[in-house]
Amino acid sequence: MQNRHTHTNGDVIIHFDVKFPEENFIQTENQLKQLEEILPPRMGMKLESTEHYEEVKMMEY
Repeated sequence: MQNRHTHTNGDVIIHFDVKFPEENFIQTENQLKQLEEILPPRMGMKLESTEHYEEVKMMEY
């Protein structure tokens, strides 16, 4: 519905339905290479120092 007062802002609500691919949807090395060619390059992550974190291994809970 339009607002008669053009100087006021309204709320915009956007609903997204995101369907993620099934686990192991890439089954061959060739499929992985094709996907990497389509997507933008991966961003590198540079860690400045090791004093504020420790490396851990993930385990099932």
